[in-house]
Amino acid sequence: MKIAPLIYSRTYFVDFNDNFAVRHADLNIKWARDKIFAALGDLEEPRFITAYDEEKNIHIAGIACNLQEFIEDNFKDIDVKDFCDKFGRRFNVFLGYSYKGDTVPNVNNAVIWEMFKKYLAPKWKEKAFQTVFLNDDKLFTVDEKIPKNIKFFTGNNKKIEFYILGENESWELVAYCLKNNKNFCSNVKKYSIITSNKFDAIETAKSNIKRYESDQQEKKNSMTKTTPITKPTPKPQKISTLAIAAIILILLTIFGYFLTREPEKDTKQLSVMLTKLSKS
Repeated sequence: MKIAPLIYSRTYFVDFNDNFAVRHADLNIKWARDKIFAALGDLEEPRFITAYDEEKNIHIAGIACNLQEFIEDNFKDIDVKDFCDKFGRRFNVFLGYSYKGDTVPNVNNAVIWEMFKKYLAPKWKEKAFQTVFLNDDKLFTVDEKIPKNIKFFTGNNKKIEFYILGENESWELVAYCLKNNKNFCSNVKKYSIITSNKFDAIETAKSNIKRYESDQQEKKNSMTKTTPITKPTPKPQKISTLAIAAIILILLTIFGYFLTREPEKDTKQLSVMLTKLSKS
């Protein structure tokens, strides 16, 4: 299957570009940045992420890490000085890929490095470096992967799948989350990432999971206590048609009676009838 390298990095001379260093030409960069920058924030150790654009059926995945440490940890024969900036500084990057469809690519650190070497390393010392845009005819070929089942914990929140820190191999977690269309971040120690609403699958310590569960339960209890109980407003009683007809008949009877009798007697009798009517 084909995947498009997705690299956020500076080069020897040129600073970071929000348009990415290498990417597919049609990638929604605003959506991609939202997930990737969240993983890069306050980065102390590598974080693996996945994200899914349901509208376009596009996945992104990869690793947010320190580039020089990534090289030192995985490729001992490479001199990291060749991939620092012009001042010899180290820096954090995102090394990943995007693809369209429902299959899962078989990617690991070696594949990530091969894509870096092919698409970005040759341009590392270009003084006028610009984003490398890739069309479908320039993608990278990898095998497909059958993801393993991963144990997860949701507790009472139902919003986030949690994976216990250190229980699963990182690329296996990536494959599982790609298969299940998850927005995933691994190795999360900062609590604000959990509550950022950017990820619905998170690998973190048990203490963070318990804290999140407790906070969600507290919010639920608070909402239950503060929700006012509204009583229904009583509806005004309507006078029935039969009652109205009876009143009209009584008035007509009184009026007719008044016309056929002597005025003085009628006045007295009318007064008596009205008095009785008012008491009824």
